[in-house]
Amino acid sequence: MSDIFIPASEPSNHAIRILPLTSDQWGHFSESLSASVQQWVKQSGFSAKAKQLCFVPAEDGGLDYILFGLGLSFDWMAVTALPHQLQPGEYQFDLSSHDLSSHEEYLTYLFWGLGSYSFDQYQDAPSEHAVMVVPGHIDYDGLSTWTSSIFLGRDLVNTPCADLGPADLEQAIRHVAEECDATLHITSGDVLAQEYPALYAVGKGAQQGPRLIDLTWGDEDAPKITLVGKGVCFDTGGLNLKPPRGMRQMKKDMGGSAAAIALARVIMQQQWPVRLRLMIPAVENAIDNTSYRPGDILQTRAGISVEVDNTDAEGRLILCDVLFEACTESPDYLIDFATLTGARGVALGPDYAAIFSNQSPLAVEVQQHSIQQHDLVWPLPLHRPYNSMLTSTIADCQNCSTTGQAGTITAALFLDKFVAQETSWMHLDIPGEHEQALQGSKTGGNIEGVRAVASFLKEKLAL
Repeated sequence: MSDIFIPASEPSNHAIRILPLTSDQWGHFSESLSASVQQWVKQSGFSAKAKQLCFVPAEDGGLDYILFGLGLSFDWMAVTALPHQLQPGEYQFDLSSHDLSSHEEYLTYLFWGLGSYSFDQYQDAPSEHAVMVVPGHIDYDGLSTWTSSIFLGRDLVNTPCADLGPADLEQAIRHVAEECDATLHITSGDVLAQEYPALYAVGKGAQQGPRLIDLTWGDEDAPKITLVGKGVCFDTGGLNLKPPRGMRQMKKDMGGSAAAIALARVIMQQQWPVRLRLMIPAVENAIDNTSYRPGDILQTRAGISVEVDNTDAEGRLILCDVLFEACTESPDYLIDFATLTGARGVALGPDYAAIFSNQSPLAVEVQQHSIQQHDLVWPLPLHRPYNSMLTSTIADCQNCSTTGQAGTITAALFLDKFVAQETSWMHLDIPGEHEQALQGSKTGGNIEGVRAVASFLKEKLAL
């Protein structure tokens, strides 16, 4: 879907105007219409409710313009619904009724782009779709980079594990590395077992073996940004087998890796002056006679022993080795993305990603950027007294709490044990998938938090 945008200099024919209106604007605007158009609109039932459309005819019987309802305020989420409501063709926004900042205007086009996404690799889908004409003052290259990167992430989440196991995820990242002239290093097999023992333990029961996918890019002397993404390509729960409903959508359990890949691609495509490292531990949490068990004691790269209480708390086990290694380079910012806990959804619902930091002001700053970017992120406390919930009587700690409380916080606390306290670290526990449409993704894979984090990093690095 690379052609969801075209620059204003290249439209092939007359683009149809779309007039987005709030319900408050509608009364005044309707008074400016001719009597015949007012009657037409009245009969259509249009009142500028969110996602409402009214196709206004021209005098010659063709289509003159389209009214689009935004609801009570300018709702960019409503904009994401628009592309799939329209027939194939060229369209242009008429935003003259709104006093939008340049950033808000850019978001209007970006959310159109996000709303254009569809996952049709397994369908005989039509190739034509609605296309938006982008005016010259809008960052066309930025729109293209962000939408294509987020689409890549969504495609990865939506692809079944039969076609996207650890080896396939490696190939996808290899393609990005080649596209962006980055260096790729893979650690697997006996070396992985020796150097990243917890990561290896989780993935050793799968047909496609576990691996650490390690991408580097940029000037070694530039500020260091390290991104880590949870890459559990499918999660059965291991020997603590998930029930059918809980397992059904577990292809999404590599959503953290998809988010990290999308952000890394944006950074490289836009040529940020940074030293980027992208680390993806890729596994399938499957079952065979070599699978790790409840009660096992795992060694970690950090030398911390972990008692396995539940094999379904596997994401933190594959991340802990990698986070410890990432800290050895003393990155300026270490950020991990993970579809880590169901407790996040209990705490924040389906729309919000949770963010933690060992330097709590950073989480608040990202949250402020999330408001600006309409990319929902909410800080939760890294409340260290809850470490008592991770106590083991026979190992240094256990991998999860047995209390049923504060599951998202205790998962973050487990990761915190493996992060150097002088490292500026942020952990995002993300949904990765939605049962209801959000940001134009219909249902299925979604990429959360990356635009908020990118905005934060650009401010910190003065980009």
